[in-house]
Amino acid sequence: MTFAKWFDVFLEEKDIDQEEVLDINVGNDFHIIPIKIITDFIKTLDKETQRTIKQTFVEIDFKNGNVKHFLKHIFRATQL
Repeated sequence: MTFAKWFDVFLEEKDIDQEEVLDINVGNDFHIIPIKIITDFIKTLDKETQRTIKQTFVEIDFKNGNVKHFLKHIFRATQL
């Protein structure tokens, strides 16, 4: 299974609507961004980075963490 397919299934299983909008503060800036923008960006990354992201999502899921927090972190780190 490709990363993109796995990721779509994972988000669906977590009941995350990719059209949902996240409010993200970065320093003094406030961003309103659809989850889909972040997930589409993740799908364009190299395979090693995707593997690391997948491992992190699996760990977050295993610990019953909030996947959206990691999506926000990715946005802050990259500022798409």
